[in-house]
Amino acid sequence: MSVIILFSAIASVFLYFFLNEYKNQVGIFTSIRIGLIYSLIICAFLAYFFCEILSINNSLNKTNLSIAWAIVFFVFARMGYKIKCTWGGLGIFIPQIYVIYIGFTFVLILIPLFILCVVIPPNNWDSMTYHMTRVEEWRQNLNVYPFPTSNLRQVNVPPLAEYIILNFQILSQSDYFANLIQFVSLIGTLSLGSLFVKLFDLNFKAQFLTILLILAIPMVIFQSTSTQTDLTASFFFIGVVYFIFKILKSAVISFNDIILLSASLFLGGLVKYTVLVFSAPFLIILFFFILKKSSLKSVIQYILIGILISAIVFVPFLFRNFIYYGNITGEPEILNSMGVKDPNLFKMFGNAAKNVADCMAIPWDYFNVFLFQMNCRLHDLLGTQINSPETNYLSSPYGVKFVFAEDSAGSAIHLVMVTLTFLLFLIKGRGIHKYLIVIYFSCLIISFLTYSFVFKWQPWGWGNRLLLPLFILAILGISISGYKYMVKSPFFSHLVFILLILYCLPTVYLNKNKPIVNLYFLRDILKKPLGMLPKTQFDHQTTAIQNEFLKYYSFKDNVYLIKILSNENNLKLFAIQDSLNFFKEQKISIFMKSRNENYFINQPYLFHTYSELFDSIPRNRNRISLEIRGDSYEYPIWVIARKKFGSNFKIGHAKFNFKFHSRNQFPPSPKDIIIIENKNEFEVKY
Repeated sequence: MSVIILFSAIASVFLYFFLNEYKNQVGIFTSIRIGLIYSLIICAFLAYFFCEILSINNSLNKTNLSIAWAIVFFVFARMGYKIKCTWGGLGIFIPQIYVIYIGFTFVLILIPLFILCVVIPPNNWDSMTYHMTRVEEWRQNLNVYPFPTSNLRQVNVPPLAEYIILNFQILSQSDYFANLIQFVSLIGTLSLGSLFVKLFDLNFKAQFLTILLILAIPMVIFQSTSTQTDLTASFFFIGVVYFIFKILKSAVISFNDIILLSASLFLGGLVKYTVLVFSAPFLIILFFFILKKSSLKSVIQYILIGILISAIVFVPFLFRNFIYYGNITGEPEILNSMGVKDPNLFKMFGNAAKNVADCMAIPWDYFNVFLFQMNCRLHDLLGTQINSPETNYLSSPYGVKFVFAEDSAGSAIHLVMVTLTFLLFLIKGRGIHKYLIVIYFSCLIISFLTYSFVFKWQPWGWGNRLLLPLFILAILGISISGYKYMVKSPFFSHLVFILLILYCLPTVYLNKNKPIVNLYFLRDILKKPLGMLPKTQFDHQTTAIQNEFLKYYSFKDNVYLIKILSNENNLKLFAIQDSLNFFKEQKISIFMKSRNENYFINQPYLFHTYSELFDSIPRNRNRISLEIRGDSYEYPIWVIARKKFGSNFKIGHAKFNFKFHSRNQFPPSPKDIIIIENKNEFEVKY
């Protein structure tokens, strides 16, 4: 398989940087982490570079990518072979109890997550609507240029994470490795987080604590098995902060650190623009530090390095945006919907409060209602509307809800720990690294407030998704400022390690998109009824049951959405649905379902609709023109079409205007089969 070439190339890059560090007697565990970080940054850049270069001549295909990665393998394998190392011991003594902790972390957490990544396909909403769909369009067109689509996010949002997926998709001719990008980003983030606290002279116990604290963030676990991009953005952002603090702490500024800092910054920005916003306060501190410490010549050189890397990474994408939209940042309507209108300090504090409350949500409705009421009172004091379209994304009504899923899963425990650690530092903070910790906390707070000033509140905001990079960075402060108080009590330290490992397990095994333990188990514990009832399922019930359901659901967009219910009504509705066998599919393990079924684990009622979509279409009619909504489940159409036609088919959105005609492999044709969607139902026209 050609994908073996890609894995071999990545391994050769890692081995080169690992050996390069180990020969300097850095220590094997530190060398492994540094080698991993460097190799991930380099390979991400190479994946980006190959996509852009091969797209110029519409030659982004399996053969050319295989050759490109084979060259990478031979170059780095050759350089690694020349490195001479003196192999010694591990370089560090780890007590047996910590070896056991590490073993449990791998066996109970990391290995199951890896299995989920490979065995279960991408299946969350954004993956189905645009993350994976844009990969298929690029794969079909043999380039990464914009294409006609009803979903502007497929061509508008920064593309680096999907570029990396594209490399794997083309070389493996499958999506078995698509989730690995986020999983590897998790491993990279754990490495960066532990190395970051090491900069503050904390030992391996504090570094391991940092790893467990990051793993215990529910959103981190959820993201690590998906094709969302927030964990990948977190890796690059933590990389930016790590290299900044490494420079601040070094006696001599290294050009390698400047290069890796710039690469992390701009590659991260090409994953999500928010990485640039989060990094801004830290970069300002670094800029004044370099001005003070370096000569004018060196400052100019550092700036030129940053400009060069930013141009290489961003210019192709921004140039295509300008040609296609007349705007370097893409469709103005999308940007306007994200940004706060006429921002001011009152709106900023209101959004900040909403973001924090989202993170504090717990599975207790009364507490969540209390948080909501407190936010309402705060907005009244600020003189702002809590549901203003100026501060809420797409005028979404604000509410505090506990959701245990990939889009919205806060962690009140982590937020409390971060707050207590910050207060502890304010009261008793001292030591040789105090000025660095002051910079860390100050820039962290400024980054959060800047985000709240610029961006509207979104239902999937704080510690959940969009602010995940900042939340992970905030967690590092627990180790930096709080660990010294833990070491005073070995019993307490061991108790914390054990509790953190146990705290991770529900998130690993009860992810509603990839439940290792069947999903009904969690639903039965929470007594949670269906949040959305498909119209077809409603119509199949008796009149008495329909009338009963109308007490709990409201009809909207061809589905029945659950109302806000009391605990008593939740229990009653769950009991009714359970008696009607509504949760039959959820009682079946994901490992007993077909791969195609697992694409629809979020929307199981769509499985049969999509599965039968191509049944009546002859195999020789393999050009499919889509007329679907902007947020439709499009990727499964590609999956099912591939199963029907093999590689001999074309899919496109011929109805939409398009400028790059020479880049599109789907020009409109009278022979097209037209698939029209109307509220999750399809009409096929010949």
